[in-house]
Amino acid sequence: MDMAIEAAPSVEIEGLDIDLGQCPPRARWPRNVQFRQFNLLKDPPDDFVERYDIINLRHVILVIKEDDPAIALKNLIKMLSRDL
Repeated sequence: MDMAIEAAPSVEIEGLDIDLGQCPPRARWPRNVQFRQFNLLKDPPDDFVERYDIINLRHVILVIKEDDPAIALKNLIKMLSRDL
């Protein structure tokens, strides 16, 4: 949400999380922000593949500490745009 305030209005920001229960109410979302549910340890949906120019991760170690981080990295690489 803070990033949306500082970014140009043309910048689209998507917040991805395994549980959207902590997201603010939709009425408080800036126009250029969307929140979507996503499990980093499962294959990304087709509409996430090669979609993102930048992926910023926070608190990911909490999710993958028991699992193999290579799975998460492979899924993140699939999501990065090839057009850069």
